[in-house]
Amino acid sequence: MPSDAPPHSPTSHDARSLTDARLLAPQGPYGDFADRLLASCLVKDPWIDGAPRFHPAPLVLAPALRDRLYDAASRLGAAFDALVALVAAEPALLDDFFGLTPWQKLMVLGSDAWWHGFARVDLFVCEDGRLQACEINADTPSGQVEATLLGALFAPEHPALEDPNADYPERLWRMMTRAFQARTGRPGAPTRIGIVFPSDLPEDITLVRLYQRWFQERGAQVVLGSPFNLGVADDGAVTLLGRPVELVFRHYKTDWWAEREPVWADEPPYADPDPIADQLALLIAAEREGRVAVVNPFGALLPQDKRALALFWEHLDRFAPEVQATVRALIPETRRLDAVGRERLSAERERWVLKAAWGCEGDDVLVGPFMTQEAWDKALRLALEGPWVAQRFFRVAPVRSDADADAGALWLPNLGVYLIAGAPSGMLVRLTSPRTVTDTRALVAPVLVGAPTGAFDEAP
Repeated sequence: MPSDAPPHSPTSHDARSLTDARLLAPQGPYGDFADRLLASCLVKDPWIDGAPRFHPAPLVLAPALRDRLYDAASRLGAAFDALVALVAAEPALLDDFFGLTPWQKLMVLGSDAWWHGFARVDLFVCEDGRLQACEINADTPSGQVEATLLGALFAPEHPALEDPNADYPERLWRMMTRAFQARTGRPGAPTRIGIVFPSDLPEDITLVRLYQRWFQERGAQVVLGSPFNLGVADDGAVTLLGRPVELVFRHYKTDWWAEREPVWADEPPYADPDPIADQLALLIAAEREGRVAVVNPFGALLPQDKRALALFWEHLDRFAPEVQATVRALIPETRRLDAVGRERLSAERERWVLKAAWGCEGDDVLVGPFMTQEAWDKALRLALEGPWVAQRFFRVAPVRSDADADAGALWLPNLGVYLIAGAPSGMLVRLTSPRTVTDTRALVAPVLVGAPTGAFDEAP
């Protein structure tokens, strides 16, 4: 959105619908669809707080839109690569710009500018036709269970359409093999893999089990454990639960490995604020010595930090022309909160969104146009200096469901493109109703590519 453009609600009467995407009508009751999901043994609950978690019919994208999304994600991946290279060349930015903690800095500096294995870029089509990316999920991107399962369920019912997630497991494995070879100097694929995840949290256990299945199908022995189960054998091999591993597949967020600090002035300190120091140090040392490969690399912390988006905008002239063009075209203006100024943000509430550096799934995301002035100003007073960015608000083009065309029901699609080794490799689509923030209540929709019956007619 241009800096002088007035804000709008996505429910405004002049909203332009997304005409190169079509949300098909469900073919039966949601309960029947939920039974199919449960039968897969990959989805443990098709409902959340009693409401559906999924849209039980595909969003079909025109090939041209898929190509635009994939091109944008590729360009953004290259831009973040340039950002990581800039920080590697000027590590003082870790203190002067990002204000990272000591253990966060160790993760970045110890990664030798390796940050990417796989990621998800969340893209939106605006009402004026532009694409905008609000962030990149570079650390422990999720949603693969839903994306791959839904594609496998619906693709056979629509043989003329393409499942963009069909090749995801094989692409992920090829990337892991290349990372293993590059980091250890050994030939072939890894045969002993440790998946490190927060074993005390149940939310992602189905994703962890899916990873385990994929890796075992490709001949690897897989052990599951938490960071606290890491160790070193007498011969120097990294171990998980006492078993040697050649590759650590990290599904444990970088900000959880490091010091944990509140972002609100009235927020109590974390009960477990200390870094996982011993295990983090042993993994970084082992990888630098070629004894293990870590995927995703710990350097993913840097692009995951939303202040990276602000670095693009506040130091745009330090990037190559092609990166500058990508930033201007695809990333909404983003600056550190205190670089914009709280007084200005108060006066321009309807133009801005506040985001915490490590927030995810809608946590610590405040959308100015959807808040009262009183609540917005209170948030500005309580937001601690440092871990916040302000990002320009933009209007998302809604898509209409075939089932609700007469009623005029709208959905706002978040089109997440997976990147594996920098290449577009699948999609996760989440739908929200207008005036909401993407969060755990968003409906996950199947996504297929092609021209359904009726093509892409102009929405009424």
